[in-house]
Amino acid sequence: MGIENAGKVDIVAVEANEDGTSRLVLVISDAGQIADPAARYEALRAKLRAYAEFIAEEQYKKAGTNEEKMAGIDPDRIAIRVMHNDPVTEAMRGIKAIRFKREADGRRFVIPVEFKRCRI
Repeated sequence: MGIENAGKVDIVAVEANEDGTSRLVLVISDAGQIADPAARYEALRAKLRAYAEFIAEEQYKKAGTNEEKMAGIDPDRIAIRVMHNDPVTEAMRGIKAIRFKREADGRRFVIPVEFKRCRI
């Protein structure tokens, strides 16, 4: 788990919005294990590519304990949140979203990427 492990989704959570709807938040944990800024940025990009695949293949619908609730979540209601211990770099801050096209139906998606500092 963590930014250094691109092949794993760290945390899948359902978050309630103020309007009564909910969205799926896929969390990336950046606890500061990668000190080199360029290597950290590349690790984040690799992790985001894996998350895009996870969304495109709708693997999130089978993640968690409530598959029925997850099955009803459309990719338009998904965000990625990077929880980081150390301040993000300028290059990382430039990442606002991931964009991809789902192969199955050609549908295009823009998934927002948020950064939140916390103690990990």
